[in-house]
Amino acid sequence: MKKTRFLKELIEKNSLKISRPNKQISNTYGKKSENSLKASKILLENNLIEESVTMSYYSMYHKATCLLRYCGIKCENHKATIILLTDLFKIETKLLQHAKDKRILNQYKTDFSSEKHDAVKLIKQTEEFIAKIDFYIDLLTSEDLKDLIEILKEKVF
Repeated sequence: MKKTRFLKELIEKNSLKISRPNKQISNTYGKKSENSLKASKILLENNLIEESVTMSYYSMYHKATCLLRYCGIKCENHKATIILLTDLFKIETKLLQHAKDKRILNQYKTDFSSEKHDAVKLIKQTEEFIAKIDFYIDLLTSEDLKDLIEILKEKVF
């Protein structure tokens, strides 16, 4: 119930809306995801651990946005993106939430820092997350897209 209310508030703010599926915009977010992953690896090689963790998170987030835009969902909120992946697409998002939490800690807390092994592990998990989303997109049919939008409309709009 709280999730639905939160999503409805985002709709009122125009931060969540249904649009036409757009493969071009989806592909742009896919490229952002790839670039963020590359940046994460470069940052790790240069011992910029916190920044590497942040870019791994953004790689996953952009890939999630890629999926949403592919389906015709425009979402401009990180929390809502995770909710939609979990509730609408039935995609496991514990890793994405964990990466988001680490990003927040690394960016905003001075008494917290990630370890190199954490960044290495997160990069591997990011690659796996991206592969799962790509696989999911490849399996989607036009009928699936219609069904997903109808479910979203029924639940939230």
